[in-house]
Amino acid sequence: MSNLGKNFRKKIIEIMRKENLSMTKFSKETGIKYSRVYHYTTQIKSNPSIDNVGKVINRFPWYTCYILDINPNKLQKQIILKD
Repeated sequence: MSNLGKNFRKKIIEIMRKENLSMTKFSKETGIKYSRVYHYTTQIKSNPSIDNVGKVINRFPWYTCYILDINPNKLQKQIILKD
């Protein structure tokens, strides 16, 4: 997960391509400001905030392991804590 910020640009672009979304549509669906999506997809050095990573994961949960660079085969059974 140490390369999360470095790889976020590539991953966001790939998710938009796979889901057939423009930057505008991706922005609306995730709740991330368009200017931030534009910045993420055009600036190589732009690191995401944890809130924006969470927004992408909440909207596209099937890409969680991809976004976080986690091998799904190495995941233990997940424990859900309640507040």
